[in-house]
Amino acid sequence: MQATALRFGDRALFTPPVIVTNAELETAVADQLAEIGVEMDALILEPTPRGTAPAAAIAALMLANNDADAVVAILPSDHAISDDLAFTAAMKTAAKAAKAGALATFGIPPSAPETGYGYIRQGRAHSEIDDCFHLDAFVEKPDRETATRYLAAGDYLWNSGMFVFSARSYLRELERLEPAILDACRSALPGGVRRGGTIDLDRQSFEAFPTHSIDRAVMERTSAAVVIPVDLGWSDIGAWAAVWEIGEKDGLANVVFGEVALANVEKCLIYNESSSCLEVTGVVSLVVVSTAAAVFIAERARSADVGALVTYLGAESADLPVADASVQVSGGIQIVRIGCQDVQVVTTPETVRVSGGKGDSVARD
Repeated sequence: MQATALRFGDRALFTPPVIVTNAELETAVADQLAEIGVEMDALILEPTPRGTAPAAAIAALMLANNDADAVVAILPSDHAISDDLAFTAAMKTAAKAAKAGALATFGIPPSAPETGYGYIRQGRAHSEIDDCFHLDAFVEKPDRETATRYLAAGDYLWNSGMFVFSARSYLRELERLEPAILDACRSALPGGVRRGGTIDLDRQSFEAFPTHSIDRAVMERTSAAVVIPVDLGWSDIGAWAAVWEIGEKDGLANVVFGEVALANVEKCLIYNESSSCLEVTGVVSLVVVSTAAAVFIAERARSADVGALVTYLGAESADLPVADASVQVSGGIQIVRIGCQDVQVVTTPETVRVSGGKGDSVARD
């Protein structure tokens, strides 16, 4: 989130950010931005998550109070971008498209047949804006065979989930396609409670419609969508494997957070946010996460499958929707595995020990 906010630090190009987030994150958001000296234009608190379509509508409505044609950039805070110069150049192109009435998104040239991202099919070139293309189709997350075909075709891009449009254009299309969402947002914003620069949206109004994304509510259905292909060094940090991909690696390609002790560990993400020391020995290409409530161990390539296990946490279950997965409870701590059934886990109040088959000598890190 801090990196996202700093990316908009040039006040010659960008105004201070409007943050839309869940009410439970109010303190965390304020603390994170204060830590880096970024002042918000406003902090808007959702009483319950309702997806990106209403969040964008709330931001657009607020900005439209001062300028109906304000150019709005919608950016998730959990994305990593390594090439800020390419990002700024793409943002200027997107602003041109937005001022011309288009709803723009960034498409990331795929480097692999990734099944964890949605895809965009790039259409014909825009007649008036360089490096901008009409958007032919959005495609949901494909299977491996389909993703491989997309990669070979050359006209498919990863859907970045970032959008740029004028407040007027987005609100116009939302009113045409999902008027109930816009009506609810028009009530939730003025009906909310204002505390300085913070706005608590009206719960009754905001909860009056189902969750909806910008993609499905508007972008997949509008004729005004365009895509700007750009290589940003981008990653959607939606899985533990992505944290390993972008993390700073040690000499054995491990990415480590928190108090840990490693021995004979290679190509792993080791993440400890508990008060206990995490000792890991003899494993390769795993994700090992330790919290006060649970220990999660997975083959790194399969770590995103944990999402399918969420509803099964809290009790042991023998009927899980993920192959070769297990959920156990030991001493009040949940042990969640995806694969890795031969990896041993021992927990004590002071230490969590995770050991595989490559050796058991511990070297403090």
